[in-house]
Amino acid sequence: MENYVKKAADAFLVERPYGMRVDYRKKGFVLFNRNLNVLGNAEQTRLEELPLERCNVEEIPLKGEVVEEHAGFTDVFFYTDLTNPYAG
Repeated sequence: MENYVKKAADAFLVERPYGMRVDYRKKGFVLFNRNLNVLGNAEQTRLEELPLERCNVEEIPLKGEVVEEHAGFTDVFFYTDLTNPYAG
């Protein structure tokens, strides 16, 4: 049973969105996982290197556990270590 819990926790961190970056200068967004990579990729990377989906950024709701506004972009985090269902 413990193996299933570990698999579920690993999948949660890699497959599910941890957050979203909305880039106002480049007019796009990207969903990212806990490793700051595209969903499904477990390798650690940098948000600046991820491909953006082009969109009307003004239509994207900025709702999450934590919203960090920066010059030219906003990071929205959907959960924290306290709200992660698999945090020990």
